[in-house]
Amino acid sequence: MLRRWWSSLPRRTRLGLAVLAGLAIGLLTGTTAYVARLVRSLDTPAFKQAVLDRASAAAGTRVQARTFDVKLLQGVVLEGVSMANPPPLTGSLVSADRLVLRYDPWSLLRGRVELTRLSAEAPVIDLAMDGRGVFNYEKLSRSRTAPAGAGAAAVPVRLHISKLSLDRGRLVVRDPRATLMKVEGAELDSSIRLEAGSLEGEGKAKVARVDLAGALFLRDVSAPLRASGGTLALAPLRASLAGGEISGDATVRWQKGFRFRTQVALKGAQLRTLLEEAHAVQRMSGTVTADATVEGTGGIETLEGKGQVKVEDCAVTQAPLMTLLATVLRVPELARPDLDECRATFTLGAGRLVNPSLSLKGRSLQLTGRGATSLRSLAIDYDMALALDQGLARRIPAQELRDAFRDRGDGFVTIDFKVTGTTSAPKSDLAMRVGRAAAESGLKKLLRRKLFN
Repeated sequence: MLRRWWSSLPRRTRLGLAVLAGLAIGLLTGTTAYVARLVRSLDTPAFKQAVLDRASAAAGTRVQARTFDVKLLQGVVLEGVSMANPPPLTGSLVSADRLVLRYDPWSLLRGRVELTRLSAEAPVIDLAMDGRGVFNYEKLSRSRTAPAGAGAAAVPVRLHISKLSLDRGRLVVRDPRATLMKVEGAELDSSIRLEAGSLEGEGKAKVARVDLAGALFLRDVSAPLRASGGTLALAPLRASLAGGEISGDATVRWQKGFRFRTQVALKGAQLRTLLEEAHAVQRMSGTVTADATVEGTGGIETLEGKGQVKVEDCAVTQAPLMTLLATVLRVPELARPDLDECRATFTLGAGRLVNPSLSLKGRSLQLTGRGATSLRSLAIDYDMALALDQGLARRIPAQELRDAFRDRGDGFVTIDFKVTGTTSAPKSDLAMRVGRAAAESGLKKLLRRKLFN
């Protein structure tokens, strides 16, 4: 039947169709050969090195990978991948055990790059700040190795990542003198869109542990996240701290300079655990509630904020300041006072923690004051007032020492003093004040005896 149809066609038509068929077969054969050659070229060391070189040029720093597997219609898998810090810094800014990139090749026909999956296993991000407060990632676009306009040209105008995920991630933030934060066991499941330089996205984040300057340790952190307009928001934020619960929110801005802001409330934390984890010399117990707002651009000196702390059933087992008071006044009970409540308000700024109000109160002892602590050196400067009830004051062995106190009129006697030194090794002028009062009391008694005898 097909032969009869072919024979019925005019000779010129049959000739034209034969030419077209031959051309189609030739094009198909040539295209197949080209694709086969292209696929073979993707698996060559030269091509893979060219891709890494191009990535290095776009980032402005060296990009390397131990293995590099390319599938034309599927994507790329890299193992042992790393991005070096921009010169003159050393080490890696980003590294990962495995990086998987899957894409939709037909999305290019719609004018955008669509990644169906971008995942990283065990990624490590090391954000290092120099002495001028500039982070290493901010220097990427300024690197001399990057060609002019490479930063803008390297990023597609429209980019859509359907699934962006991290597994067992780690983040370190540090300045030239100290590590400010460590994030361990981070997991991320999100999607992002980049159009005309604007990043939008949403997802969920979980973190096993956050170490804040070796002083506070958050665990089981979780929060929905949303990126928009150069800002990443995590809200509502949930975490545990020393057996207590933290709730709040946090935002991180990376465009036009790095900046973060967090607002949190803490309930039910154990003071003993907080101090032990921070390796503090103080040994105290009680249940902590607190709220705070803190923001900054990375370094300790940039921190700004305020808050308040309250400790119920506050008890002191070991504290250098209380030991000092007990030694000077010769009353051993002062080293471990019986307290009911401890309170403090604080502000942060210029590298200092300022306590406008500090109060430790019990039935027989009250210690109040105000002052400041250097966050870098832990040097302290406080004006304090110690108040004792009449029963505890009578335990001071020498009358001359008791005479250094003044009657407050409410059943308590009080004395003012200063505390300097450091949080672990405080110094006080209490001994000098007590000694001066004792000398004045002795002089008065001597004059009284001379005059009346």
